[in-house]
Amino acid sequence: MKRWLALGALMIWATAVGWAQCAMCKAAAESNVNDPSTQVAAGINDGVIYLLVMPYLLVAGAGVVWYVRFREKKKA
Repeated sequence: MKRWLALGALMIWATAVGWAQCAMCKAAAESNVNDPSTQVAAGINDGVIYLLVMPYLLVAGAGVVWYVRFREKKKA
């Protein structure tokens, strides 16, 4: 039971930290909109894409490992 409470508290804390970072990124992007010499918005977009893709790659990698191990057990 304590483990579930700790996990729930960690998830709530991570969500709060995530919202704070989104506000900071938004402020940084908005402050550099009028200055074409900076590439802050492009960097933020690249970071968002990186953060979006990584969980899918991790799940896909785990699926491939699971599939290979399952096939090895089935052959034996």
